[in-house]
Amino acid sequence: MKQLFLLLLLGVPFLSFADLRPSQFSITISCDKQVVSPNECFQITIQVSNLTVQNQSILIPGAQNKGKRLIQLEYYQVTNNFYTKVAEEIRTIQMDTSERGSVYFKRLDPKESYTFPIFLNDSLNYTKHIQSNYRLPKLPAGTYQVLAWYLPWDEELAKYTFQLTTDFDKNPIEVSEEESKIEMPAGGINSNYISLTIASDSVFYPKENTCTPCEEHCRFCHAIEHEKWHKVERIIRHEQHDWRKQHSQLCWISPNPDAILDCLPTYSTNELIFKTKSGIKYAFITYQIGKIYPVRQRLVQLFHLVFNTSFGIRTSSYKKVRMMKLTLW
Repeated sequence: MKQLFLLLLLGVPFLSFADLRPSQFSITISCDKQVVSPNECFQITIQVSNLTVQNQSILIPGAQNKGKRLIQLEYYQVTNNFYTKVAEEIRTIQMDTSERGSVYFKRLDPKESYTFPIFLNDSLNYTKHIQSNYRLPKLPAGTYQVLAWYLPWDEELAKYTFQLTTDFDKNPIEVSEEESKIEMPAGGINSNYISLTIASDSVFYPKENTCTPCEEHCRFCHAIEHEKWHKVERIIRHEQHDWRKQHSQLCWISPNPDAILDCLPTYSTNELIFKTKSGIKYAFITYQIGKIYPVRQRLVQLFHLVFNTSFGIRTSSYKKVRMMKLTLW
């Protein structure tokens, strides 16, 4: 009897399925503050990554303004290594829907990441921008563990970017390399935990050391902080003060678009998020890419009529990039 029991004990592991699939997608969060007051506006940085060896498309919040949010925050209290969920962000988005909005597609190279911020307690932009549509829940003062969930399956567009999987699938559905998508569980994917302390008025917390990524008397940051937008626009237009690098008052610059129209001239935008004395400000820069030379076009037409050749004269250039304006929205 003991020999039969030992044989079954040794045989069961070989009959069980233990070949867990490697993760193809990850979400990571971070916060430069560890202690916040209940009504303080602060930033949490979200990073989503393509862990596959192929180019893949994902969904990002973009200009989403209705339905259920793509990124949800949850708050846990830890007692003796036991995590108890005490609050979570309401998934239903409550925003102004007078303008049409939706999630965006983002194409990522193998092992590439996409980073964007969200802002909590930003009451000025709460109903206007999905990145600011978050509030710190009303919790007692104390330390909490916060994590984020990436939940794409409530979006109709998710089927074009992700392959639905469950914990009970032994093998994923076989698709060709051209049709391959990132595998995404039905319940989404969660991030790491970060520690966040909600301050109490009766407790003294030492001031956190914050390192400034730019120089001490940065003109670009000074112009942003005091909302001198004509100076900000001039610095950006003339590419001064390394404005594309990290700055204390510049929270985020969106990456360049994945594609633009191939007719010249065409137009492109970069979204910007600034931190000013009065709060968070959203803006975008419009660029004109390419230039048409009308005088050269007339000459080429004339040469074709007279000599039946253009003499190699170029009537346009795709290398010309001109900033048109900075717009707050």
